[in-house]
Amino acid sequence: MREEATTGPRPRPTLLNGSGSLNLVGDSSPFKLAKQQLIDVARYDVNVLLEGDTGTGKELFANLIHAHSSRHQSPIVAINCGAIPAELAESEFFGHLRGSFTGALQDRPGLVAQADRGSLFLDEISAMSLQVQAKLLRFLQNGEYRPVGSGRTHSADVRLVSACNTSLEEEAKKGSFRWDLLYRLRVVSIRIPPLKERWEDVGPLFRHFFRRYSAKFSIPPARLSPNALSALMEYEWPGNVRELENMAQLLAIRHAGGLVEPGDLPCLASGAPPAESRPDSKGSFQREREKVLETFERTYLYRLIKRHRGNVSQAAKEAGKDRRTLTRLLKKHEINAALFRSSLG
Repeated sequence: MREEATTGPRPRPTLLNGSGSLNLVGDSSPFKLAKQQLIDVARYDVNVLLEGDTGTGKELFANLIHAHSSRHQSPIVAINCGAIPAELAESEFFGHLRGSFTGALQDRPGLVAQADRGSLFLDEISAMSLQVQAKLLRFLQNGEYRPVGSGRTHSADVRLVSACNTSLEEEAKKGSFRWDLLYRLRVVSIRIPPLKERWEDVGPLFRHFFRRYSAKFSIPPARLSPNALSALMEYEWPGNVRELENMAQLLAIRHAGGLVEPGDLPCLASGAPPAESRPDSKGSFQREREKVLETFERTYLYRLIKRHRGNVSQAAKEAGKDRRTLTRLLKKHEINAALFRSSLG
């Protein structure tokens, strides 16, 4: 299972750009808070718990924390705890001696030994068994461990950065995670917000990835039309930044040097509804009311036309509208009924 672990020298990620700003894309309030917490904690040699949904960038945060710590010249070792079979977990973390179990043909150092003087990034730590949790806790208490099959105690100096996409407190309340280990892991916790809470960052993120893939593939960059950007800002983004990057790469190739319109967006072609309205406290009451009603109308139409698999006549009947009126509304919100027929049929 070592393929999940990444060790050895890495190019050092840059925390600050030339102007002194954090080199992470996004200036929405929730993300600015997470970035500031990263800056504050990176130089202190304490354990950090990163909390956030899948695809929010927890490993990027972990790499930046390590790169700007006093340990940056030593390796950061990354492991997905959910990818380790329970029967091999202790060996993976602490190593084993030859002959200690069937298949142990040679001595093998564990992740803790590989991360000595560096950092250990434990992703999906909630998947760790209680047995391994107890051994990890013991290691965190005194820096000592024993490889499987060994009677000799070893020591290692490791900074732990852990990540989870569920609440460890809830797991502890259910008895599947140790409270005492949680306290050790969560000296500092950073919540990385999901993209649906960072909707202001969607445009800058697309521009960032369009530039990246334009340079990578030597093609002119794509651009988003205002209507496409509006649709993307209303989308829920269940896969978060990872989903956005994949979509940006696809659009960068398909529309190199061109303008991306709403009908070109894979998330709309799949019939995914936009996010709920996000009324702003700024602006006039009338304008904000219009924005909320417009978002409701758009969401309703998405769900309606999806439910009827692109059949405008049936959708109009359910909505209590004549076909011509519904067609006009679909056109207003740039919803292509044909996309639902081709993708959902």
